Amino acid sequence: MLLQLKCFALKLLNHFLYLFLTVQGPRHHACYDKSKLGQHVEPTKRNIMAAILQTKGPVVEHKVVVWNWKFLKMMSSKQFAAAAYELHSANLGTALDLEMQKNRHFVVFVKKPPEEIVESLAANPDLCSLEHYTMRYNLPVSKSVSLGLRHQLASMGAVPAKLLK
Repeated sequence: MLLQLKCFALKLLNHFLYLFLTVQGPRHHACYDKSKLGQHVEPTKRNIMAAILQTKGPVVEHKVVVWNWKFLKMMSSKQFAAAAYELHSANLGTALDLEMQKNRHFVVFVKKPPEEIVESLAANPDLCSLEHYTMRYNLPVSKSVSLGLRHQLASMGAVPAKLLK
């Protein structure tokens, strides 16, 4: 019984540490406004761009941002695509327009490695710090990014297969 209780306590502690590490960053960042907590907020392009850069892993799609950033839950896929293309033009990554099953088109943003975007992030300091970007980039890709999409990105050479695990 005591061993089960210790295991449960460790699992609970790991869960809270995971939540703290994944939620901590944006709450201390410009894209997260505590005064508007609980209110409907129309997402701005800069907020969406900051959330894309701060989402864990090198691959980001619309549903990942919506699920991870609750204040952006009203964001449309068109708003996500516009922000992804803006980040692409700022040389912070690549926006890919992909087609999956049932002729479903969507945009995926593939982040550049941290060492390739030092100057680009310096030109946009309100989006994300280099340290925070590096930490979030090196985390595993969200489980909501499907295996089919992961295989397609790896076969295209857009992302190294080792980063998609």
